[in-house]
Amino acid sequence: KERFEAYVEKQLEKIEIPNKDSSFLREKLLLMYANPLTNYLAARQ
Repeated sequence: KERFEAYVEKQLEKIEIPNKDSSFLREKLLLMYANPLTNYLAARQ
């Protein structure tokens, strides 16, 4: 878990936009990584 959180932080540091909303970007990044599992679980039902 700690390695993944460090990875996410590293990815967020790469985003260079003015007035970036880090919490929003973190949420979207986590959603992006969770999407394959979400789709898999939905397909199994």
